[in-house]
Amino acid sequence: MIGTYLLYIYYLNIMPLRILIFIVSLLAISCASKKNLEQSPMSSLEADQVGEPVDLAGHWRVKVVTPVGIHYPEMTLAQEENIASGDLSGNPVEMYIYGDSVSFSSFRKTPLGKFNFDYTGKLVQQDSLEGTLKMRGGPFANKYYDWGARRLGH
Repeated sequence: MIGTYLLYIYYLNIMPLRILIFIVSLLAISCASKKNLEQSPMSSLEADQVGEPVDLAGHWRVKVVTPVGIHYPEMTLAQEENIASGDLSGNPVEMYIYGDSVSFSSFRKTPLGKFNFDYTGKLVQQDSLEGTLKMRGGPFANKYYDWGARRLGH
């Protein structure tokens, strides 16, 4: 009985303090989060999506590094707003542009079959793209490889 009474007194003395600390902590976290949201700049992806897309129209030489060698396909693009359409070595391509970031898919027919590729990248200079690609099937599926492109002309 005395132990229960002491425990009751302990909780009466400690619980209000714990509750007060909890409330003050929540308020501090809330204020800090609000301050960070107001002061922190948008992520580069968010900023890119808000801004105007870069101009990628023109003729490009692409460099693709794969386990079977380095390939240099040609790519021609015409752009309207944030979509650039054209061809990559005779195969249709539709590139989506978000600020200075790009993504597109393409395929290549070979004696071993048709292979699909997903490209993502970024404009690193006015006439230069770099990124990674992923093969969607075949012996090298779901692995990432480097690619780059240099604009040869408009």
